[in-house]
Amino acid sequence: MKSIRFWLTTFVLFMLFAVGCTDAEKENQRQENAKKVGAAWGLHSKGNQYLHGHDRLQDIGEAVKCFRESANLGYAPSQAKLAAFYTTGLEDHVPKDPVEAYAWAAVSATKYPEAQDLRDGLKAELNAHQLSEGKKRAEQIFETFGCWYSSDEVFSE
Repeated sequence: MKSIRFWLTTFVLFMLFAVGCTDAEKENQRQENAKKVGAAWGLHSKGNQYLHGHDRLQDIGEAVKCFRESANLGYAPSQAKLAAFYTTGLEDHVPKDPVEAYAWAAVSATKYPEAQDLRDGLKAELNAHQLSEGKKRAEQIFETFGCWYSSDEVFSE
């Protein structure tokens, strides 16, 4: 009887410990996600300020840097902004590259409806080889950075 009680107590304590660890891990993940959302939104906003000269001097290089950092955090509107930059090129900061433009637009369009027209327009302009390369690049981007638009999507991961 003592042996059963010992093992039952051990099992209960183990389960309580395991549940406690899971809750702590979930809380840590929630905090990391909150930092990611805040950073991405802040960088996107700062990028717009630099791009348009709102509340600071216009600085295209800094704008591109902010949008790229936000896009690398998976924020779909910043990914769409990068796609637009690659579509036409942006001074000395972003080269015109229709394949890279398509890739960023394709990733962004998975969560951000405003990017769908850009993606579709770029797709129509690419030849078969470019489209294949763009799709491969889009897969790389998505696997590396992901894509989200709403904070709900980040917190449900």
